[in-house]
Amino acid sequence: MKLRVVIGVLMVETILAVGASACATAETLPEGEGAGGAGADAGVATGGGSGGTSNTGGGSNKGGSAGTNNGGTAGAGGATGGSGGASGGSGGATGGSGGATGGAGGAGSGGATGGSGGATGGSGGATGGSGGGVGGTGGGSACQIGTGEAVCDNCINSKCETECVTCQNNSECLALLDCIGKCQAGDSACQATCNAQHSSGTSDAIAFFGNQTGCVKLNCDAQCGGGGGTLPTGCYTAGTPVCNPLTNSGCASGEACDISSGGLKCYPGPNTAGEGETCGAGIADCIAMLTCSPYGECTKICCDDSDCTGSMVCVPFNQPKWGTLGGCL
Repeated sequence: MKLRVVIGVLMVETILAVGASACATAETLPEGEGAGGAGADAGVATGGGSGGTSNTGGGSNKGGSAGTNNGGTAGAGGATGGSGGASGGSGGATGGSGGATGGAGGAGSGGATGGSGGATGGSGGATGGSGGGVGGTGGGSACQIGTGEAVCDNCINSKCETECVTCQNNSECLALLDCIGKCQAGDSACQATCNAQHSSGTSDAIAFFGNQTGCVKLNCDAQCGGGGGTLPTGCYTAGTPVCNPLTNSGCASGEACDISSGGLKCYPGPNTAGEGETCGAGIADCIAMLTCSPYGECTKICCDDSDCTGSMVCVPFNQPKWGTLGGCL
């Protein structure tokens, strides 16, 4: 929602860590070589105990050749494999059978140190990655202050966005614009009160919407009805008005937009006489949006009868160049 201001009244933006799980797979070590005759495969030592020693073969025939079968696999994680028979049986077949016994422990080199247990299990999953980065800061920097007039607001957003954002980020600047927007046009006392109550917002408000050096005045004057703004067709025919007598826009606080011999102008204060009060040179000047009638009383400035109240009608000033601009009589 945009804060509306009254034109011219201010015077013054997951890292996932994949756990590297290593599977611990115990390798099967080669079986030890058996000693003795053509014995059966050496038994597998359970639990890593030592293998039995081979008996010596019979004494008649040449001992059978040493068993060719592998010695038993050392127990998992086991101790040193059992020592094999020192020699194959020197007796023939008998020796051979003895070789079977010797083979039980796994002979010679076969009795190598038992394989180590399964390799150390892989370490657990790696440390998880850090979480997502800090999110972008919320909010935006677009101007949120508007006048309700599309052409004017577009110009402000294009040329005065910095000043607008500065003001809207200052709560006192916003409060000041809101306060002055509630004052009657030309009510200098009301405007002065607003400035006193929200003085820390005055500087930013003037830089944004000041009627002399403000960004809107300097860059969007035509689009935002600068000077006198837009008067009804035919009301004022002497060119672009420097101020608007119906709203007092274009004049500083305390000034009053009224007619002069050269057209409309901002009269400096004090302008103190209210509607119906006596006015004139040396007496008092009328407050904003009033003019001193031929009868010496302050009356409302008008462009047509709809600007007047009661039975009053809009009587044009006696200057053709001013069109229908006049006073309510």
